[in-house]
Amino acid sequence: YDDVGIFYRGMAPVKIKENNWGFVNRSNVIAVIPNLVEKISLRPQQPVYLFQDAENSLYGFVNNDGDVVVAPQYEEAEIFSEGRALVKSDDKAGFIDTTGKTVVALQYDDARSFNNGFAAVTPDGEKWFFIDKNGKQVGKLVFEEVEDFNEAQLASVKQNGKWGILKSDGTLLLPCVYDLITTVTREPFVTFLAKKGTAVGMVLPSGKEFLTEWPKSIFKEESD
Repeated sequence: YDDVGIFYRGMAPVKIKENNWGFVNRSNVIAVIPNLVEKISLRPQQPVYLFQDAENSLYGFVNNDGDVVVAPQYEEAEIFSEGRALVKSDDKAGFIDTTGKTVVALQYDDARSFNNGFAAVTPDGEKWFFIDKNGKQVGKLVFEEVEDFNEAQLASVKQNGKWGILKSDGTLLLPCVYDLITTVTREPFVTFLAKKGTAVGMVLPSGKEFLTEWPKSIFKEESD
C-alpha cells in the first residue's frame, strides 16, 4: 500500500494507488471506497472518516466498510468531535451529526469543533459565543475572543480587551478584568493563574486574588 492509517474496530484505511482508497482488515480483505479520494483522515474517529473527493475537491464521510455515509458536498470539514462535525459551504459554518443530518444550520462566519459539550461560533467574525449540541446559544453574553470549555466546564473569554472566566450556564464566574487568565487545576480544586497589570498569581473561584507585583522590566512593552 502507498499509505496506511490506524486500525479501528478491526479495519484501517489504506491507499491502494493514486486517488484509490479503501479499508483493510487484519486478514488483508479490502473494502474499496467507491469515490476517487484525494485524501482521507488516517486516524480513527467514531464512527466515520473524513475524506476529500478527488473529482470535485468536496468533503464527505465514509465508514470503515467503505460505505459513503455523507456524500462529498462541503467545501471544508473537520473530523467528528462529540458526535458533531464542523462543516462549511459558501463561507458559512454549521454542524452535522453522524447520519449527515444538519443539526446546526450553516449560518456562522466561523466556528470551532465541539469540546466538552460546547462549540465556539461567530456570526460576523467579531462577536463570539458558545452553542450547545442542538445549536442553542449559551447565555446572552458575546466576546471578542474565547477559549474552548475545559473539563471543569469553564472557558476563558475576552471582553473589552480583558479576560475572565465563563461558566457553562452562560454567566461569568470571574469578571473580564485580567490581562490573562487560565484554569490550572481541575474540579474539585479549581483555581486560576492570572495576570493583572504587572501582578501575577492565583485567583480562586470566589474571586479572591493572590497576586504578586513583578518588576515592570520583566514584561515586554506592548510596542515590542
